[in-house]
Amino acid sequence: MAKGSLENQLYNHVDKQACLTWEQRVNICIGAARGLNFLHGVFESGVIHRHVNCSNIMLDDNFVPKIADFGIAKLANDGDDTITTHICGTIGYLAPEYLVFGKVTKKIDVFGFGVVLLVVLSGRRHNDYVSYGDDGRYYPMCVHLWAEKCIRENKVDKLIDPELIGQFKSESVVKFLEVAQNCLHPQPDKRHTMEEVVAGLELALEKQLSSTYTHWIESHEPPNLQYLQPQNERKYSSSSKLYDKFVHGI
Repeated sequence: MAKGSLENQLYNHVDKQACLTWEQRVNICIGAARGLNFLHGVFESGVIHRHVNCSNIMLDDNFVPKIADFGIAKLANDGDDTITTHICGTIGYLAPEYLVFGKVTKKIDVFGFGVVLLVVLSGRRHNDYVSYGDDGRYYPMCVHLWAEKCIRENKVDKLIDPELIGQFKSESVVKFLEVAQNCLHPQPDKRHTMEEVVAGLELALEKQLSSTYTHWIESHEPPNLQYLQPQNERKYSSSSKLYDKFVHGI
């Protein structure tokens, strides 16, 4: 498509003026979420994409997103988990219960989309090198685990793409992050549905467009994170613990 993939737009712009604005990013996420919500509702039980990531969200001339690459999509089983031994997808976007146990439900798409939201907000890749600890060294870490660390340490400013500073309103970012966290809950049954994700993102856009709120750079105060809780303060499922050990060796 004319504008290529969302991944290409996030990482390969030539100059700052070509960078996606915060409003554009939220609108793209809303459109992609609507597409996934449609997939989850088609036929009798819906379709599971299984490969949700930024490279599979394509953009037209007007930055309207389309979900692409249905090569490993599956029909959902009505009420039952599908178990597969053939794990496909991109490390960093894979839900823990899928990577460890091969469980395939619509909630693995929701998890992958939560990672997309964090990539869109931060401008980082899904797997990136981040400074961790006091030794000053950089270590590979999935973006959702890095984001959780930033929230736990109340360093939300590190989560935001520096090229967005001055564009967004803090309430919009807080809502956006809240939606991302609800997508990334370690327990699949506690993740939001894509319909709920769409509603949450539409509210984030509404807060951005509202004249009631001020831009973060104008208020000189970091976003209010009282509604956000680090996921490690919630009970991890066994699959999440195995996931961390498998991917990160922790």
